[in-house]
Amino acid sequence: MSRENAACPVLSRPVRLFQYPDGTETVSLLADCGLRSGRPRRLVHPLDEGIAGSFVQSLLVVAASLTVGICVTLCALLVYPVAAAARRLAAVCSHHLRQYPLKHRLSVALGLMAPQDAQWLLPGGPVQPVYQALLFCPAPFSLHAFRAAVEGRLRVRAAAAPASVGRLFQKVVPVAGGLAWVDDERFAIESHIRTGPELANTAELGRFVSSRLVLPLPADRPLWEAVALPLPDSGETCVLLRAHQALSDGVGLLRVLCHALADAPAEEEHMKPTFGSLTYSLNVLRALFVTPVTLAEWLVASVRQRRPAPALRDWEDADVSLGSLSWEHVCQVKHVTRQSVHEILLALTAGAFRRELQRAGLAIPPDLKVRRWYLV
Repeated sequence: MSRENAACPVLSRPVRLFQYPDGTETVSLLADCGLRSGRPRRLVHPLDEGIAGSFVQSLLVVAASLTVGICVTLCALLVYPVAAAARRLAAVCSHHLRQYPLKHRLSVALGLMAPQDAQWLLPGGPVQPVYQALLFCPAPFSLHAFRAAVEGRLRVRAAAAPASVGRLFQKVVPVAGGLAWVDDERFAIESHIRTGPELANTAELGRFVSSRLVLPLPADRPLWEAVALPLPDSGETCVLLRAHQALSDGVGLLRVLCHALADAPAEEEHMKPTFGSLTYSLNVLRALFVTPVTLAEWLVASVRQRRPAPALRDWEDADVSLGSLSWEHVCQVKHVTRQSVHEILLALTAGAFRRELQRAGLAIPPDLKVRRWYLV
């Protein structure tokens, strides 16, 4: 088909594709503007087309992707060390760290806050989001013993694994390269674990916890706190733990705070999984031999299906069939889509015509819709 007017929604010549035995209903493609009919050609199913062109096109796409990807990766590898060194050098020279010795400033520069954590702190101080958890402690409850237990266990864990709980003793300081974690020299457990108001019942507890959700954590000390809330009606004491998201992920951080009050669990014995390892190895070995043979057979020994219908001499009032279209596939589509066979054939015909219009040079073919057994 050739194009005269790209805005034309339909073909300029009615095309009759199917006709019922009584001759009353036909499938037509109506047109009234823009496009003139071209020389008709036989519709070719994608499965019947040659694979040489698509194979060469795929090779060109892969080659272009590898070339662009390798160039971009090499440029990133060359630029990233320079940018990282400049950022850390700016942090070392920041005026916020001048009171610390050079060795301490270098350690701070190497531990700058990650961008995904700094995005929660840059807009206007440590605000939302804040993770909260409730711990219910039975009576009697001693705030002094509670503080001593938390501080002792956190310091033991920080000495054994600084990366896991070290940020609980650090505060956020702005530097030239962004934000950095600095040890709080004035750290005091009394500033983080304190007592709260006495609540009458669980309803007041819920309102108090909800009101704390919108309150930010102080920025001049580590971003966590614990508030002890006595509950006279049950005799228990509820401890509200609050921690900022920049410290760690919520599950891991609350687990550290909660486990600081629990006994050390027994070490679990991890068994090495062995099920399916031999089968996976055999499948990989078999794929190494089967894949080249299958690919060679597909490229060289593939046989095109023969069409049951001869070449069409007159393209009107004739039966058109596709050799790769099977009745079983049509029935499967019919059962899944709840459509009739005729509607499925109409959809196939619309897709074939859209493909032919694209081949003929029409970049955006008109949409062919099924309406009262007609394609319009």
